Amino acid sequence: MRGEPIGPIPIQAPTPSILTTAKERTSNDFGVRVPLPGEVEVPEGALDPLKASWRTGVSWVSMACAQSNIQQQCPTGDDVELDTMTPGAHGLVSSSPFWMFTPLECEWSTSRNEIVSMSAELTEARAAWGLGRALWMGDGLPDTFTDGVADQPTLRNFAQVAPGGDTATPLEETFALLLAAYEEGTQGLGGQVLHVPGPAMVYVLGAGSSGAIAKQEGNFYRAALGAVVSPGPGYPWGASTDGEDGYGPLIDDSPLTYTGNDNDELWIYITGPIEYALSNVVELPTGSSFTRQNRTLAWSMRQLVYRFDPCSVWAALAEAPVPFVETS
Repeated sequence: MRGEPIGPIPIQAPTPSILTTAKERTSNDFGVRVPLPGEVEVPEGALDPLKASWRTGVSWVSMACAQSNIQQQCPTGDDVELDTMTPGAHGLVSSSPFWMFTPLECEWSTSRNEIVSMSAELTEARAAWGLGRALWMGDGLPDTFTDGVADQPTLRNFAQVAPGGDTATPLEETFALLLAAYEEGTQGLGGQVLHVPGPAMVYVLGAGSSGAIAKQEGNFYRAALGAVVSPGPGYPWGASTDGEDGYGPLIDDSPLTYTGNDNDELWIYITGPIEYALSNVVELPTGSSFTRQNRTLAWSMRQLVYRFDPCSVWAALAEAPVPFVETS
């Protein structure tokens, strides 16, 4: 047997994921990134989080906040209630651009270009994880509040607990509660997205005794009423405690307190459509990557941003078919 190294295992990315269930917005013409302190070169294709063009591309009207009315053909007097047409207090919501970094250090007898390429491939493959973790938990986003409103546009910051959703129910009942809350709250607006931690998808797709409550269509999953099911990666699972690290909806912002859950329970959220944009994957400037004494270090990075309507977010507890224990 010869002592020659073999090539690396090809890097894979999970699919379906939040990237396949959300709507992608173009990342072209989003500007050039401002150099980090001490940088000499600006990576080509990176983004400038201060550019107005970035924020313009991810700001929208909160449509679910605008309620419609049903009136007789010739309404008179108090029949017309214009106050129901007033948008909700949250207004526009979009995340700030946030970074994903992948440092890769190896002691292989291989070329530096190969390590740089693998670092970039890992950043690409894990984009769904970074997007999902920021969307649910706010990782990479500023952890501040202004006038009692969360600056982090996350699921748990804007969610309401669906009626009946504060007690864990079987997955199919949890889906029904969330779909009912969304339909009532948005007046049948449609575009529902159910956010389900990855391990539960085994049972959502029919491994349990209740049968399938979603099916695969191409590179995404579809549930009742045309709802799209967005599985992890990035969505948390396992037990969480009431407090800053709770996986459930916000309870209080001083101090930050979120609803927790046991390891035999899962939080599931429902929203309207989610949109996102990604920058190109770029290598950090020269000096951040090096090869020395058969050891190679490479860094790659990309920016991400997302948006959703804060008026159409509900959460509910589901019974975990088996106790899920997150190990990290």
